[in-house]
Amino acid sequence: MTREKRLDVQGLRALAILFVLGFHGHMGIGSGFVGVDVFFAISGFVITTTLVGELERTGSLQLGAFYVRRVKRLLPALSAMLTVVAVLGVLLAPVRAVHLVPLTALAASVFGANVYIASLPQGYFSVSSDLNPLLHTWTLGVEEQFYLAFPLFLVVSWQLGRRVAPRAACALSVAALTVGSFLLANWSNASDPTGAFYASPCRAWEFGAGVLTALLVPLWSRIPTLVCSAIAAAALPIVVASAFAAPEAGSLAARLGPPVLATCALMAAGTRLNVVSFLLGRRPLVAIGDLSYSLYLWHWPLIVFGQALDPSARWIAPVAGILAFVPAVVSFHYLEHPIRRMSLRGRPAARLAAVCVALPAAAAVATLHVSFVTAASYAPAAHEDLARNCDGPAPLGDASRAHCNMRVPNSRGTVVLIGDSNAGQFTEPVLKAARALHLDVDIVTFSSCAFVPLRLHESGCGRRNALSMKAMARVRPRLVVIAARSDVMVGDARIAIARPGGVLTNSSSLKPRIYQGALREELSELDRLGIRSLVVHPVPRLRQDEAACAVVMLALRRCSGLLSRDQVDDELRPAVTAESRAARGIPLASVMSVEDAICGKSRCSASRDGVPMYRDRDHLSVPGSLTLTGRFEAAIRQRLGRA
Repeated sequence: MTREKRLDVQGLRALAILFVLGFHGHMGIGSGFVGVDVFFAISGFVITTTLVGELERTGSLQLGAFYVRRVKRLLPALSAMLTVVAVLGVLLAPVRAVHLVPLTALAASVFGANVYIASLPQGYFSVSSDLNPLLHTWTLGVEEQFYLAFPLFLVVSWQLGRRVAPRAACALSVAALTVGSFLLANWSNASDPTGAFYASPCRAWEFGAGVLTALLVPLWSRIPTLVCSAIAAAALPIVVASAFAAPEAGSLAARLGPPVLATCALMAAGTRLNVVSFLLGRRPLVAIGDLSYSLYLWHWPLIVFGQALDPSARWIAPVAGILAFVPAVVSFHYLEHPIRRMSLRGRPAARLAAVCVALPAAAAVATLHVSFVTAASYAPAAHEDLARNCDGPAPLGDASRAHCNMRVPNSRGTVVLIGDSNAGQFTEPVLKAARALHLDVDIVTFSSCAFVPLRLHESGCGRRNALSMKAMARVRPRLVVIAARSDVMVGDARIAIARPGGVLTNSSSLKPRIYQGALREELSELDRLGIRSLVVHPVPRLRQDEAACAVVMLALRRCSGLLSRDQVDDELRPAVTAESRAARGIPLASVMSVEDAICGKSRCSASRDGVPMYRDRDHLSVPGSLTLTGRFEAAIRQRLGRA
């Protein structure tokens, strides 16, 4: 059975956009990336169905007409969204990301957002991608790069096999390309996850799966209806379950294979009318599928702008996601649909494309200067460990860390500061305190890598810790200062931990005990080596990050991040208790809290006595950290027994 318009495919588009909306809008969807995977597979299927149909009818492709259709379909709506977001971003974008808005708009206007976003720094203290209201345009870059290259590839493959079996020749060529892309993606995922995520060659296999499905339609159309129904009935739950499952680390085949293959199975089964394809083709889902492109364009900027106006309000993301239907409907009915129905060729089509690129580009250029000035005025200084390039996987004692060994004349010993970025935030007070006490300092920080023998998902962390511990026997520091974001490690249900060789767990009751045991093992080993240790309890986490607030909110001084001390104590208690118990009974181990120096008697906030205490919701700023210098000097003096 063939149908001119596959209503079930529109229904699949509806599911995909609902997955994305549900994930970004914090509505219970575990992985919105599944929606993107579904979109890519659908794109490969639909574009191939169109192009192969033309090849079979005429023996050639009118590439000019194809690209004109792409321009009419995608550029006007994208141009309108980019222009509006670039202009509004000056006031509504999160201050930390305000400078990214015009730059991303420029890249997105020529379908290069994925390349630009992939080039941004990816460190712990880099601008969070979640703050960029145009982050979602990376998928459009990938899609259009595919559209640019694939028709040419298809024509060549078709012509090479035209005398025998052109469709089969194309299928073999696409299969080889798909396998190659998948292998490249799998390799890149291990060596460069960011590149693998954003690079179109690493995403081509998802389109390729949809392309193969379209090329094999004659085969699918011979499958009995009953079998198609069974395939569809099995595939749909896989797609839905993949969206609701929490994203896991692992191979691409395990993470992305099921939803992509299940989507292709649904499209293949839909070549014969069956119960599932009938349900997917019902009017409500088809209507949402028709709006899917506009919904995708508008939902993320609305969510980011809304959250920036009040980062602590959890209701904003779901409400903004639902409100995205308003601009989506307007865009679809008054911009996309009318332009798509226009008959444009040659110069008129070229003028439309030029205008659609020029408008957002002009808006971006016009707002570029003010956006950068605004971002620079609020940009926090980097901590010393980052400024000295000491944050990395190299262990204590490694030759590459020579520049991270701060020496003083007539040194009385060495203090080692080790841990993740939450140890790095104490670099300034530890350095100043050590200098006052005539002590050298070795900085050994690695973002997201706590100095505890635990298994998480950070590559190189366990090896760095083990080698650092071995180096302690050679370096023989007088004191090791250890700090980590342990409250998140033991309290965040999304983070699984385990002892090396153990089973990962997210249990809120088990994780504090696991962490306590691992830390105690570390402190006991230092004690055995005759080395004193000082564990610094985690600092309070703010409900909102000033850098995540909209420019206008900061200008109006409406972004304070206030938290009650009772709430802070409740959140920190599991980690503080675990660390205190881990050190108990170990003669050379001790713990330290800086909470009283950061917070008042009844509340904690982003600023204290006019000093901006935080650089983001998790980490102290350099000025805030420096207020702790006296505390660290007293603590180090006490632990080393100085008068």
